[in-house]
Amino acid sequence: MTALIISVGGSPEPIVKSVTEHAPDFVCFYSSEQTAEIIGQIKAQLPESLRGRLRNRNVIVESVEDLVTCYEKATECGSIVEGQGFAPHDVMVDYTGGTKTMSAALVLATVARGYKFSYVSGTHRTKDGVGIVVDGTEVVHRGENPWDILALGEGQRIEWTFNHHHFEVAVQLVEDLTRREGLSSRVRTFYQALLPLMRGYLYWDRFEHQKIGRSFAEGTKELKRYRDTTGLVGLDPLLAAVEDNKKFLDNLQQDSAGFKRMSAFHVADLQANAMRRAEEGKYDDAIARLYRALELAAQIALLHRDPPIETDKVLLQSVPSSLTSEFKARYLDRDTATLKLPLVAAYRLLGALDDPVGHHFRSRFDEYRVILAARNSSILAHGVAVHGREAFEKFLDLMQGTTAEPLPRFPQLDLLVALKPSQQLAAR
Repeated sequence: MTALIISVGGSPEPIVKSVTEHAPDFVCFYSSEQTAEIIGQIKAQLPESLRGRLRNRNVIVESVEDLVTCYEKATECGSIVEGQGFAPHDVMVDYTGGTKTMSAALVLATVARGYKFSYVSGTHRTKDGVGIVVDGTEVVHRGENPWDILALGEGQRIEWTFNHHHFEVAVQLVEDLTRREGLSSRVRTFYQALLPLMRGYLYWDRFEHQKIGRSFAEGTKELKRYRDTTGLVGLDPLLAAVEDNKKFLDNLQQDSAGFKRMSAFHVADLQANAMRRAEEGKYDDAIARLYRALELAAQIALLHRDPPIETDKVLLQSVPSSLTSEFKARYLDRDTATLKLPLVAAYRLLGALDDPVGHHFRSRFDEYRVILAARNSSILAHGVAVHGREAFEKFLDLMQGTTAEPLPRFPQLDLLVALKPSQQLAAR
């Protein structure tokens, strides 16, 4: 079962040729008020076997030179055809007849629906080959939906959203694209392979570390298969970046006992996440993450002591005598007879224990005090202040001494490079 949407001009012959050759079960004639009268002539000239079973609807355009009006009517044609139950891959659009505005509007209104397209030209024209097609010389030219070309525009949107860390939007765009009717299997396969990787980065950005591994494994496997099949060596930088990220993730998983305990890699991950938020202009979000990274660095340093020290239940005997009285007065939990230390107190304890992390904090304490005051006044902490790039960058600079682990850097998509064939393949 197939359908045809066809624009009608002043000459019935090209329309008869197209309808006869496509032999649809349903036709939506898209015509002006002036050319609507020839629809009857067109049907009368069709082969009897086709004319007897053909169903049709007519959509009439009142203002044939108004693009908006023509577009609205062309959209109506698509709705009629789909309302008849025809799938996009079973619909042909012929934009031969009608005014140039009607033809342009018909293509604009239907190209994203996944339909196929055709056009009637001729082997002979009047006026020495530049006039109208001579009756009887009509030729129907068929073509697939040019969605692969239009998908480049969608690819640019996907690339931009991913590279600007809008991972949820990027995933949704790819999901929508892969569901498009008319997309070639080559382009569809690429985006289907890319989708698990993008989901993996979405999980990572949300700190859902346990979900990332499977997505990365599936995505890299499918992208490598696609690269090997197509020869698209431009995918290699992306695959290399993912492999580098996987190494960081493996280290985090191992050091944190399957993401179940604190790790120095968490500190690096938080800093990298903060940098992504800052690139989005979300500086208070970024500062909140840096604060947690700073707090976590102290907690980890204390846990690495022998014996380990937990900041929410510090034994009094673990505190050097120089701090015992003050800490007991300020931080003692009388129910547990242990100390609960906030961030600054944890670093003071590390300094008293001659820990390098504590010494770093103490050496730049005046700077930390200003930044921590800004953080505490943030609307995301205890106040209503909103902070900008300067406060974030000062905090980030102070954080440089809190972890020796490298910060994970997410890849930047460059789909034009990724989808560029190798010279060897292009020469075939």
